[in-house]
Amino acid sequence: MSAAARHPRVVSLLPSATELVCAVGMADALVGVSHECDFPGSVVGKPVLTRSRLTLSFGDSEAIDRDVRDLLARALAIYELDADVLKAAEPDVVITQDLCDVCAVPRRDVEAAVAEHLGPGVKLLNLSPTRLEHVWDDLIKVGRALGAEAAAEQARAEL
Repeated sequence: MSAAARHPRVVSLLPSATELVCAVGMADALVGVSHECDFPGSVVGKPVLTRSRLTLSFGDSEAIDRDVRDLLARALAIYELDADVLKAAEPDVVITQDLCDVCAVPRRDVEAAVAEHLGPGVKLLNLSPTRLEHVWDDLIKVGRALGAEAAAEQARAEL
C-alpha cells in the first residue's frame, strides 16, 4: 500500500471514541488508547497513553474525594497523558474531548502535548456529545476523519 493510501494512525483518549473508531472498521488503525479502553476486546493490549493521578485505586469514597479535591486545588487534572507513549505512537489523528476535565485528560493538555511532541500535521478531533444524536454525528465525524465515511454512514444506519 502506498504512503498516500495508508490508513491514518489513530490515538483515542476516550473509550467511547475507541468504540466509534472500531464501529467504522478502523480498529487496526488504533496505535494508542486510554487506560479505560477495553471494548471491543481487540483494543486490549494497544499502547496506553493515559493514567490516573489518583493515589488510590480502591478505597472509601471520602478518601477518593479528598484525593480528587487535592489534585484540583493544585490545578492538576485527575488524568494525565503519557507524552513519551504519544510520541512513540506517531499518530496522524488524536481523538479527545472537552466536556469534562475531571473525567478524562483535559483538552488543553492534549493540545499542548500534540504541539510539543508531534507537530502541526496531526489532526486533533474533539468530541463533545451531550445527546444521543450527537453520538451519531460523532460517528460520522470519526468516519470522515479516518477516511471511512461510507462505513460510518452504514454503522449509523445500523445503530
